[in-house]
Amino acid sequence: MATVLTLDKEKKEFGAEKKVEGFMMRHRKGIIAVAAVVLAAALGISIVVGVMEHQRKKGIAEVYAIETTYRKNFVSLNDEEIVTRQNEALASLENYTSKTGIIGVRANMLAADIYFAKKDFTKSMDCWQAAADADKKAYTVAICNYNIGVCLDELGNSEEAVSFYEKAAEDSSFLLPSHALFSVGRLKEASGDYAGAQAAYQKMVDTYTDDQWTDLAQTRLITLKIDGKIN
Repeated sequence: MATVLTLDKEKKEFGAEKKVEGFMMRHRKGIIAVAAVVLAAALGISIVVGVMEHQRKKGIAEVYAIETTYRKNFVSLNDEEIVTRQNEALASLENYTSKTGIIGVRANMLAADIYFAKKDFTKSMDCWQAAADADKKAYTVAICNYNIGVCLDELGNSEEAVSFYEKAAEDSSFLLPSHALFSVGRLKEASGDYAGAQAAYQKMVDTYTDDQWTDLAQTRLITLKIDGKIN
């Protein structure tokens, strides 16, 4: 497995303006937090309207309780307390991560989020995959595919990361296809596949107007043309 891409390395390979590059790197993983908020809202609605049978609602409530305890006053914790809180949450989630359906989805997504925060990208990736497998018809599959791509990206496995980013971008239920496509273009550009990067960026320009990621894609296209790397 290739070495993890660092910020400095990406800056050198892209040769882009520092402000554009800095913005890109600061926001590339924001989907994880967004996914948690979106899913929490969906689960809350499901519980309120009573669309799930009692056992499922009970399991969801228990996972939600674990998450609530995990996140309570999180910003005020020191490093040692954070590690303790993470480990306690992961231990509590063990009773739920093997389940199918929405309980397994939510438990594995929370576990994946925690492992990602611990920078254990391999375990985070495994949990995102388990979340996708727990309910293969759920809209959360696209979110999971994107985040698997992020983990592979962090692990330096660019080729597989591109595959999962593309899966997410092609899923009509995914809320941030332009974000995923930009990641495809970024990784293809970093690997020297300028034609592939151009195709990803151009698709954004043609499909997703008035979008911050499309604005960045347009910047990359201009830079690549100036540098003579694309026509």
